[in-house]
Amino acid sequence: MKRFVVYDAATGRVLRSGTCQDDDLAMQASQATGEAVMEITAECIRVAEVDLDAVRGALYAKIDAAAEEVRARFVTSGSAQAMIYLKKEDEARAVVWGQSKPTPFLNAEAAATGMTVADLATLVITKADAWAAKAAQIEALRRAAKAHVAQADNIAAMHAAAQVDWAEIEA
Repeated sequence: MKRFVVYDAATGRVLRSGTCQDDDLAMQASQATGEAVMEITAECIRVAEVDLDAVRGALYAKIDAAAEEVRARFVTSGSAQAMIYLKKEDEARAVVWGQSKPTPFLNAEAAATGMTVADLATLVITKADAWAAKAAQIEALRRAAKAHVAQADNIAAMHAAAQVDWAEIEA
């Protein structure tokens, strides 16, 4: 079952809300009369009234989750993996800059892949720099969408603001 709210697409005025079968969500609104429908969570509704702050929070969570899905196209998800990526980058930059410091992650990976530590350091930096550019694009889209949702004063504007075109982030 899905919870939904139907609103006037032009004014953002909430018309009705309810629950429906998963496959029936799109059929809840009559596009002939300018209605639009949006899936919501249970905490978005208070006594026949849509809680716009809860909708805003749910949209923030959706934006964050979508951004994480886009990030996962480029890097392995997980906080421990992120720490390893940062450590490898730190080690790689030290190698390239000629600094004398331990490089246990690069040494282990170089041994596992048959690469030299120097070649691996160059590869790690190249990938880290490419990722930084992608991450900045993703973060800019994520923050802009959340800012627009925060500024929206009705459910239609919030819903529109939360629609992020992630297609510009190419793999």
